[in-house]
Amino acid sequence: MIVYTVLFTLVGKDPAENRYVEMFYIWLSHVLKNGGLVTGDKICVLIDKPTIDFLNADFNIGFILSMCRVPIEFWLIHQPNTASEGMVQKYNIEEYPAIVSDCSLYLDLDIVVKAPLTPVRELIPNTLAVVVEGNLYNDDYGGKVLPREPGKESYPGFSAALFAFSVGETVREFMRCVKGGCLAQDPPFYTV
Repeated sequence: MIVYTVLFTLVGKDPAENRYVEMFYIWLSHVLKNGGLVTGDKICVLIDKPTIDFLNADFNIGFILSMCRVPIEFWLIHQPNTASEGMVQKYNIEEYPAIVSDCSLYLDLDIVVKAPLTPVRELIPNTLAVVVEGNLYNDDYGGKVLPREPGKESYPGFSAALFAFSVGETVREFMRCVKGGCLAQDPPFYTV
């Protein structure tokens, strides 16, 4: 299983002022302590160069990582100009071969793991597991990205903060659709 997140600092901003850097350490400690990760699992962080450089210089990330019992990989992304550009990286699964080869769990940095993540291992291929949030056709929960279908107006939306998947063509197409729709949205979604 792969547990991954996105940590970025916008172009022109100082990583030292990025409150998500501190949240990253809280997130990481809870994933490691409570996630029930085992041999073969790994944690992946999609991160831009200025932010990883800041972690290396000011937080001695190497020392912290040397204490971890599962591998943690940092995958460089382009430093985003907008929050939307950074947040849609979670849907960019085809650029990261490790994500498409296993069951994966995406967690925003403000998700605190309190119990083992074992159910993610049980996903069958080509499955997307989401957490219900909002309404499917609300603008912030899929409304302008997903095609409208009669009779589905009362369907729930889904959270962008927490989802799991086992890749197949339907999941790949869904991720491409959401990413493209999010980037095309102006003004940006409240929650991507």
